Amino acid sequence: MQVQVSLTLEVSATTGLADLEEAIVTQGRQSMCRALQQAIRQWEQRQRRCPRCKNDDVRVEGTVGRRVLLVFGRVRLALRRYRCQHCLHRWCPARHLLRDLRGQQVSPGLREAAVLAGSSWPYRHATQLLERLSGAQISAEELRQLTMQQGEQQACVQQQHAEQVLNAAPNEGKGEAGVVGMDGGWTHSCEQAGGMEGKVAVVACNKQVQEPKAQPDPSQLTWYELAKRSAKGKRLGPVHQRARWMKRCYVATFAPSKALGILAEAAAREVGLDQAKSVVVADGAQWIKQEAKQHFAKATHILDWFHLWRVVRKAIRETQRDQQYPETWLTEQITEIKSWLWHGEVDQAVKRLQSWQEKGEGKALKAAVTYLQEQREWIGSYEAWRQAGYPVGSGIIERAVSLVINRRMKRRGMRWKRDNATALVALRTDFLNADWQRHPSHRAFV
Repeated sequence: MQVQVSLTLEVSATTGLADLEEAIVTQGRQSMCRALQQAIRQWEQRQRRCPRCKNDDVRVEGTVGRRVLLVFGRVRLALRRYRCQHCLHRWCPARHLLRDLRGQQVSPGLREAAVLAGSSWPYRHATQLLERLSGAQISAEELRQLTMQQGEQQACVQQQHAEQVLNAAPNEGKGEAGVVGMDGGWTHSCEQAGGMEGKVAVVACNKQVQEPKAQPDPSQLTWYELAKRSAKGKRLGPVHQRARWMKRCYVATFAPSKALGILAEAAAREVGLDQAKSVVVADGAQWIKQEAKQHFAKATHILDWFHLWRVVRKAIRETQRDQQYPETWLTEQITEIKSWLWHGEVDQAVKRLQSWQEKGEGKALKAAVTYLQEQREWIGSYEAWRQAGYPVGSGIIERAVSLVINRRMKRRGMRWKRDNATALVALRTDFLNADWQRHPSHRAFV
């Protein structure tokens, strides 16, 4: 079966490239709609045999109107109805051709594009982008329904797959060293005041050290080049080597933390992570400590250094301000306490903070003492961990929360239901995981 469609354009002498491009795109979409109509008509001509008695003596008895939404636009079809003259059976052969629509108007190709767009941008913006880029005409509400329907299915599939992985016998082979990060991201909720927390985890391994770019010799640069580099914040000192985790897997949910623990452990097994060689980095939230203890008991648990030092530094500055100590005192205390915490000497830091409470107890000081006592199990020698190659910061999970939740769900005026939020992050983690399978130069998320 061959379908031939002609394309006619009227080009004037003053037509520019932009006008010509727009005309070709418009006429091309119309030609694709006509090509589909002609292809279905020719396909119907070949299906004239009665499916019941296999007789060829049939006649046309009108048409059935059908509207289909495709990637290149909306198409109105007139599907023929046949009646067998031998057994009087009536049927519409094109309905078998359109079985992939599953009783709906949206084609599988447009459904896939709509789900990708709906999980990446606000629904109204997504419809505008689809129409502008491909000519697809779909409403924002229909796009939202398709996205939520696919997301709910994907969330159930992810949870069932994770339970199957955990029920299977663990692989006793040699695993890779890696890092597991867990954190939460808050969004506005239309079901409860104060919002709700989405829980995200990332499992990463295959650490590779990237070669730094060669630095130019300062003696060979002119004053203008030095000033230009200084204005851009480029340093000419020694370059630190940076490492990157080349293999990652993201999981997320707005369900209770137990669900995220199951998803994270299953992802670690699929990636091939060896818990004894791996670390769990987090900010010390109670639900994270609980899930890490249950699902990653053999791993090394590290409290994020930047969260730790932010709390303690705030207490030191509050004490200096309340007691009116000089700046030299502030510098000495920051240097000494920071050195203690960096080398894992938590008890000395706690004693120093408690000694300040006798003179006056501020909110930040009390919070710092409580924080150090509650997070004692997760605080160790950060210097030793750094020398061993372990990450001591939660940058990888902070980035994951930004990619999975913040970029899509924390826009102005957005309010979410818990089930819809879970469906959306299930789609976004799937796209992120698929994106990491591509070559680094072809990835959409970096």
